[in-house]
Amino acid sequence: MEHIKWVLGRLKIYWHLILLSLIGSLFEAAGTAGVSLLIKSLVDKVFLFKEKEEIFKVILSLIAFVLLAQMGNFMVSFFSALYTELEMKKLRFEAFKKLLKADYSAFLGVSPGEFASRVISDMNLYKNLIGSYIIKVFRDPLTTVFLLGVLFYRDWILTLNLALLVPVLAFAIKYFGGKKGKHIKRTQEGYAGITDRLFSSFSGFESIRSFKAQGMFERLFEQLNRNLFRSSLKSELYSALNSVFNYTFGYIVVALVIFYGSYRITEGSLTPGDFLSYLTALVFLQNPLIETQKGIMELRSALPVINRIRELLNLEEEGEGILRLESFKSEIKVENLLVSVGEEKLLKGVNLTIYRGEKLGIMGDTGSGKSTFLRVLAGLLPYQGSVKLDGLELSQIRKEDLREI
Repeated sequence: MEHIKWVLGRLKIYWHLILLSLIGSLFEAAGTAGVSLLIKSLVDKVFLFKEKEEIFKVILSLIAFVLLAQMGNFMVSFFSALYTELEMKKLRFEAFKKLLKADYSAFLGVSPGEFASRVISDMNLYKNLIGSYIIKVFRDPLTTVFLLGVLFYRDWILTLNLALLVPVLAFAIKYFGGKKGKHIKRTQEGYAGITDRLFSSFSGFESIRSFKAQGMFERLFEQLNRNLFRSSLKSELYSALNSVFNYTFGYIVVALVIFYGSYRITEGSLTPGDFLSYLTALVFLQNPLIETQKGIMELRSALPVINRIRELLNLEEEGEGILRLESFKSEIKVENLLVSVGEEKLLKGVNLTIYRGEKLGIMGDTGSGKSTFLRVLAGLLPYQGSVKLDGLELSQIRKEDLREI
């Protein structure tokens, strides 16, 4: 629920566009319900009683309701697309800005592919969430309510009996939504792994060729690709099973209603017009009801993506020092320097003094900490111990002053 509140909080600045989209939903719902109501007049007055004066009235009313529904459809599609694109433009810039200002330690132990996946792949899923899934949750229920009104108006007893089947749809939402959400998360992690593997392959292209490591990289990529295939396939499988379940369930309900209505007509307690009007509303109801269920399911499955985006936007920013350093005059003094990431110690017990103008060479094996030491001097990494420039502790110096020298 917290993630949904976060999304709605971001979308509230587009309230006027969302309001226009909701008005469009009302028009679409009213038009669809109106068409189903007209069926009774068409069947009873025109087809059965041959009332010619009703023909033009019914046809004109039918055209009016259809135009109203299509105008509503356009409003929903256009205004929802508009606020979605505005939100995506804003979110992409916020994410990029956050990456530029994030503390360097946030990138340690995290592959470039994962960050690329969050900015690109997760953003696309978020776009689907606010531009499609949320629209289904607000748009289709309106049509459902209007059509349910027609059903209650025509036969409230039968409609109440049909309402007993709602828990079945609720079970489908919980089951299929949970399954798909789990595999969507794995799919996103798979894309991050493949993106990172591509990055590392391109950046180390010469080394891979020189040391004949193509086979090893192919095997690593094949494993990542296989895992991505499995998670993507399972995600689509549960989506397809949910769709099959919904439509099969819907057609079974329609078949039972046809049986019930046919019996009532032969008994004389229901007119053909009433029955066809009820049946039309029920058929029209199936699609918005299914889309509502799918929207809720997709909303549930997208929650892991919202969490990943929020983690990205909440990255800790680089701390700013308070001491001014106008110029470097004397020396850099390092005492008992310790740098660690998690449980791993990258540097330990480093002591040295570097005087201004002095040239110093640092030698060591790959991974011994040479680059880490330079990153400490650039103010990029947190450390323990003491690193002083002209007597000023490096961690307390303003980053802008430090990097200007």
